[in-house]
Amino acid sequence: MISRRTRQPSILTKRLMSELLSEQTKLADNGVFLAQNLLDGQHACVADCRAKEHEIQKVFDHFCPFVYDIVVQFFLCAYYQSYHFRPQMNIRVAEYRKHPSLSYSTLKAFLKSPLHGISQEPPKETPAMRFGSAVDCLLKNENSYVLNPHEDGRTKAAKDFKAQHAGKLILSPQELEKAQGCVEAIRKSKAVQELNLGFLEPDYPLHGEYDGVKLKGLPDYFFASHLIDLKTTSGSVDPLSFARTVDSWHYDLQAALYCELARQNGEILPTFTWIVVESDPPFDVAVYHATDEIFWVGMTKLKLAIGNVKRAQNHEIVGVCEGAQVLTMPTWYGKNL
Repeated sequence: MISRRTRQPSILTKRLMSELLSEQTKLADNGVFLAQNLLDGQHACVADCRAKEHEIQKVFDHFCPFVYDIVVQFFLCAYYQSYHFRPQMNIRVAEYRKHPSLSYSTLKAFLKSPLHGISQEPPKETPAMRFGSAVDCLLKNENSYVLNPHEDGRTKAAKDFKAQHAGKLILSPQELEKAQGCVEAIRKSKAVQELNLGFLEPDYPLHGEYDGVKLKGLPDYFFASHLIDLKTTSGSVDPLSFARTVDSWHYDLQAALYCELARQNGEILPTFTWIVVESDPPFDVAVYHATDEIFWVGMTKLKLAIGNVKRAQNHEIVGVCEGAQVLTMPTWYGKNL
């Protein structure tokens, strides 16, 4: 058996450690580097910036170099999140939304028919969408919401307040309280804690193409081949209920799209995970990993949607039915007579 002490850290880890120590020295006069822990909103001391690499390695001397590599690279990732990526996140997401490539929501419309895809308009904000955005915002410690002091949205004061805060997420006190309940439940979940969200980069835009059609995706969290998406639901988070939700809302298409884009961006075997939380008390939480079957169905849907995109590009603007058909009833028809 190979001794874990005989191997040395990889060249990549040494380079990352050197960069980490160099950047820490520039940013922290007191010698302490603070990496923002996105999971609990607190700060954790990662390493002493004046320490030498061999001194830091002693901390991990009882671990195999593979673990040492992972830990150091995760620390570096946390550094870039806190000091480089976070201030630019809103700009980056805004640029993503303006990009003309097709997103999951557009592909979902094209999956129905070329007519539905070409006729799609920007979705109007629903209470469910606003609440999902609120949970996402609070979980990522983003201050992009305002509290609405007006109970009646029809008053002039309420309309002026909405116009004054255009582009911001406007929440009622009740919505904020429920969203905070969801976030607290997510952070307490042992299954979520094992995902180490603090080491994953939030809202990372992915771009690519499939069969000549340009595509884009915005996973909630992404790092080291692992994509994670947060979903709120008014129903139950039990496996059967969420499986139905995955199929009816085409979350499998979204998972396949994001993993395909991640693969095109250099990730060999990307994985996909859902964090699902109930939007009402007791705010039950579940974590589900997508299976090969889900990816296969999702890729099939993606190919069908791309096919309809190309039909629309060829001016075949047709709906779900082409010409008269014989109506064949499903198996449940007439069973209740």
